[in-house]
Amino acid sequence: MSEAGFHIRKLEQGDNVQNFKLGNEAFLPLKTFLQKQAKTFQESNIAQTYVAVTAQDAIAGFITLTCSEIDLQNHYAISDCSHANNYEYLPAVKIARLAVDSRYRENGIGTGLLDLLLL
Repeated sequence: MSEAGFHIRKLEQGDNVQNFKLGNEAFLPLKTFLQKQAKTFQESNIAQTYVAVTAQDAIAGFITLTCSEIDLQNHYAISDCSHANNYEYLPAVKIARLAVDSRYRENGIGTGLLDLLLL
């Protein structure tokens, strides 16, 4: 992703998360999570956070993923894979949080973070 001016990697303990800006008070919980909880959640293996980092080592965006499950018995039926319906639950990955710094929007960072899930 270097052509877009950023690369994606796991959040590291030494990352400076204090300068992350979202530009809207409604997004404060996302900023607070990154600044106060993301590293602890990662250390505890509750959730993994991946960051889009600029060439200047600024965090331009992040996505936090956690394990989840799909309830096949009560919510979904899979018609194209009959064997899957033999299970009550299927494992899944949930996007717990996703945010892009207001200074870096419209640069494909959110798309890049979502593409991480599809690789």
